[in-house]
Amino acid sequence: MKLFVGFDMQNSNIRIMNAEKATDKAEVEYLHFSTCIFSDEFFEEAQKLLEEYFQRKPSLRNLSAFVILPDRAVGFETFNLPNMAKSKSQQALETEMNNLYEGRHRGKKINQFVLLQNKQYTIYGAIYFDKKLINKIYKLLTEVKVFPKMTTYSGNALLDCALNFAPRLRGKSFVFADMHADYTEIVVAGKGKTQGVATIPHGSALLRSDKVESEYMQTDHQMGEIAVINAREIARAKALTQSVDADPSVIPEGATIADYAVDNESQAGEYSGTVQAETAAASADAKDRLAVSADSLNEEDRDEQDDDISEEGGLSVEEVDEGRLADGAAEAVAQETDGVSGSQENAEENGEGNIFKPKKIKVYRKMPKRYPKFMMREIPETEQGIRYENFRIIMKWILLYARQAELTEYMIKPDFVVVNMPAELYPLLEQANAEQKESEGIEFRPFSASEKFVPEIKENLDLFGCLFAGHYNKHHNF
Repeated sequence: MKLFVGFDMQNSNIRIMNAEKATDKAEVEYLHFSTCIFSDEFFEEAQKLLEEYFQRKPSLRNLSAFVILPDRAVGFETFNLPNMAKSKSQQALETEMNNLYEGRHRGKKINQFVLLQNKQYTIYGAIYFDKKLINKIYKLLTEVKVFPKMTTYSGNALLDCALNFAPRLRGKSFVFADMHADYTEIVVAGKGKTQGVATIPHGSALLRSDKVESEYMQTDHQMGEIAVINAREIARAKALTQSVDADPSVIPEGATIADYAVDNESQAGEYSGTVQAETAAASADAKDRLAVSADSLNEEDRDEQDDDISEEGGLSVEEVDEGRLADGAAEAVAQETDGVSGSQENAEENGEGNIFKPKKIKVYRKMPKRYPKFMMREIPETEQGIRYENFRIIMKWILLYARQAELTEYMIKPDFVVVNMPAELYPLLEQANAEQKESEGIEFRPFSASEKFVPEIKENLDLFGCLFAGHYNKHHNF
C-alpha cells in the first residue's frame, strides 16, 4: 500500500490517497482547512486534521508518503548565458542568481538544467523549492508518524503519470489538460519534459447543457474591478472640476453652482481614502458584497435592472437607500461600507427640527459585457451544442497556452492536446477537432489510458503520478 499526500489550493483541502495500482481499489479523503495555506495557523490546523485522520486509519501510519506540492509553491526561472566551459557557466549562473535575488535564493533548493543550446548561447532553467516550507511539511507528517519519500509539484507529477501510462507520449511535445469539477490543470510538455504549468478556474461543472455561460460572469476579480471603478470615479470628479474652472461654458444644462461648490483639497482627500478603504474591504469579503447586491434587492428593483448591460463590462455601481435592502442584508452592508463608500446623508437641521434622510449605501453589481453583433456566436438549440459552447471557454485557454509555447524561444511547439475528462464528454473533443480542422489547428485527443483507472485515481492523477517522479523529469523533484 502506498500513501499520497497533496494540497489543493483551489478547494482548500488536504488530499490523502492510499492505493497500490491504478486499476485496483483506492481510497481518497479530503480534509478541508479554513486557514491560509502554509501559514503558521495552517500547520496547527493541519496537524489536528491529520491526527484525527490517522486515528481512524491506524494501519496507514509508518508508511512512506509521496508528497505533492501545489504548482504555486515552486518557482521557475530562465537564464541566458553565452556558451562557455562548464565550470565557468556554473559560476556565471551563481552570479546571475545573486544579481536577481540579492541572496534570497540561498534558502532554496535549486535544480538547474539546460533548456536550449545553440552555437552562440545557452538557456538554462531553474526550479526553486523552498527548503523552509518543505521542512515544515516534513515535520507535519513525521509528527503523525508518516515519512516522506518523494516530493514534487502537481503539474510535474501529472505529466509523469501520463508518460507512464501512455508510452506513445514519451518524447513528444504536447499540452496535457487535467479537467476537475471546478478547475483545469494544464501542463506543457516539450519532448516529454515539463516546460510549464498553469491552472484555470473552469472545469467540468462549466459544461452544462441548459445555458450558455459567460466566462466573465464565471470569474471573480472583484478587488481589481472595484479599484478600477474607484479610479474612474476619481478621474471623472477631477476632470469635471478642472473643466468647469477652465471653461464655464461646459457646465451642463440645468446645473447650478451648488453642484460644483466642492473644495478641491477635501474632495481629493475624500476620494483617496475611498480608494484605499474600498479596495481593502473588497479583498476581505467582496463575494458577500456581490451577493447582497444581487440577491437582497426587492423584486421590483430587479425587474427594472434586467436590461442593464455595461458597454465595457465589469462591476456597476449604484447607490440605494438602506431601506431597499432586505432585513439583515442592510446591516451587513452598512458595517462593510461604514466610512468606506457611498454617500451617507446625515440629518439636516431646519427651523422645525431634525429631518432624517435614509443612508445611501454603495453596492456593486456584476454586469455582462455587450459585444457587437458580428463578434457574437449564435446560441445553439441543442443540449450538445450548448455544452460545446461552454467547452470552448476551456478550449480557448488550452489553445492560448499552446500558442504561448510556440512563441517562447526555449519551448517546443505542441503537436496535439491530450485531455483527461469523463468519457461521456469525449464528443466535445470530436466537435473541437472538426472546428480545428477548418483552421488547420491543433488536434485534441482524450487520455484514453485513464478509462481503465478506478474513479479515485482518474480524479487524482497528480497524486498517483508522484509514484513515477523518479523515472521522468527528475530535475523537477525536491
